[in-house]
Amino acid sequence: MPPVAQAPLFSTVGDCYAQLYRSGSLWIDEFQLVELDEIMRQRGDSTFAELLCRVRTNDCTPEDLDVLKSRVITADSANYPTHVLHVYRLNDYANDRNRLMLNSLAPQCEQYTIKASDAIAGQTTHIDLQSLSENRNETGGLHGTLKLAIGARVMLVANIDVSDGLVNGARGEVVHIVTNANSMVINVLVKFDNQQVGIKAIQTSPYQANFPDAVPLSKHEVVFRAKRKRGSEITRFQFPLTLAWATTIHKVQGLTLDEIVVDMKGGRFNAGQAYVAFSRVKTLQGLHILNFSASAIKKSNAVHSEMIRLNTKLLPTVHKLQCHDNHVMIALLNIRSIVAKLPDIGCDDNLKQASILCFCETWLTPPQPSPVVQKNQIAVRCDRASGDNKGGVMISVPECMQPTNTRRYASNGIEAISITILLANNRPIQIALLYRSPSVPLQTLTSLLSRVLNHIATSLPSIVLGDFNEDVLHTDCRITSFMSNHGYTQIVNSPTTNRGTLIDHVYCNASLPSNTIVQVRDTYYSDHDTVYCSIAA
Repeated sequence: MPPVAQAPLFSTVGDCYAQLYRSGSLWIDEFQLVELDEIMRQRGDSTFAELLCRVRTNDCTPEDLDVLKSRVITADSANYPTHVLHVYRLNDYANDRNRLMLNSLAPQCEQYTIKASDAIAGQTTHIDLQSLSENRNETGGLHGTLKLAIGARVMLVANIDVSDGLVNGARGEVVHIVTNANSMVINVLVKFDNQQVGIKAIQTSPYQANFPDAVPLSKHEVVFRAKRKRGSEITRFQFPLTLAWATTIHKVQGLTLDEIVVDMKGGRFNAGQAYVAFSRVKTLQGLHILNFSASAIKKSNAVHSEMIRLNTKLLPTVHKLQCHDNHVMIALLNIRSIVAKLPDIGCDDNLKQASILCFCETWLTPPQPSPVVQKNQIAVRCDRASGDNKGGVMISVPECMQPTNTRRYASNGIEAISITILLANNRPIQIALLYRSPSVPLQTLTSLLSRVLNHIATSLPSIVLGDFNEDVLHTDCRITSFMSNHGYTQIVNSPTTNRGTLIDHVYCNASLPSNTIVQVRDTYYSDHDTVYCSIAA
């Protein structure tokens, strides 16, 4: 679908200065196509997936339309899915549904009306909210007036803490509303659908005893320009929530749902809207349609032409990981918040080939449980216990490898762990994983490394790996010299970050088999690549 009230990226550029460079469009001149050929959302219902492909291109057969008609319901249908997310073409329809559901949930006397606090350019002068748009898309995403009740379905409309999963689009339910002595709302407690969302916030919540699964939310600040104030800069304080029993089709792009109600009333759908709405669910049985209109299924001829052009600019196929018989695979990745990236880890086919997973910058805190990245594995970790908590390391190994001799090391911006595991025929191997913040002096790093190496038996095969934040390719890397003096060789030879630097090192001692194989593979959900090491088992 095209962006709301904007031209598609591939539209002709009219700016005369832009046209001085080639075609005038960076999209046309510089972008290439990578085509993903495996449908993930409907992989359990291939028939439905194939039907959706024909909806996308407006090539529906009469049989397809009959299948879609079989999913039609009416408001008085038995077992009507009242509490399932409803999606509409227009905001007005979604707002009407949300008001209906709020009023059916709680009478007016049990609803909370929360007014935003606004100021001009930092002044404390109150602004008449009547002069501002009621459309939150024009007011920094926050409502001027927000109505809530306990039990209301809500959605976050701002990024509060990305590392904790508190991001725009996270959905949940209001479980409690906290007011002060003046009956003003000071906190809204939300239980999010995804149990991984808000773990850190819950651990520090003053309401945890009574609401152990709820995230306390306070008012959020945004700055925007109000057109009706001649472009005046407005600062708004409001809870970053909106009612979420219903929303528009544009807002559900990216969601994966078990069930959805698509209301096609009016029939005046834009190109691609029917496809986006229908394809949010995993199976045909999860799709419910109100006011079905076959004429609302449309494709954009401009988008179709652009896809034909892009197919002439395909990027080379991404190389899959090469696996070797009788080898054990170790993966190293700077993850930048392991909790936020769990869905991506679960979909990474290359990472699934690795038995031993080593993560840097986990951003976990000591009270948090260790996330499960693969079944039947044991997680060993060392968190950053102070400061910004944006460090930490974790090794996840199969239970059958019986990790022992665990040691943890931490020193002012460095975290490390070392373990011993058993490969085939009970052959032991030692692994040490380290993360060093960029600001940590070399002397602090080598001091901690000395402690790690002193606890590693030199007679056993050993690997020391991690994000050392020292570029092997472009600097006189003193760490490699230090490790060489202790009998270790750095075996990664290609860049490991999007910036073209090699800061993710893998050091092996002489006891490790000489046929250790290293592969570096791009990882879309991190600015670091994943480094894979295959060791003869």
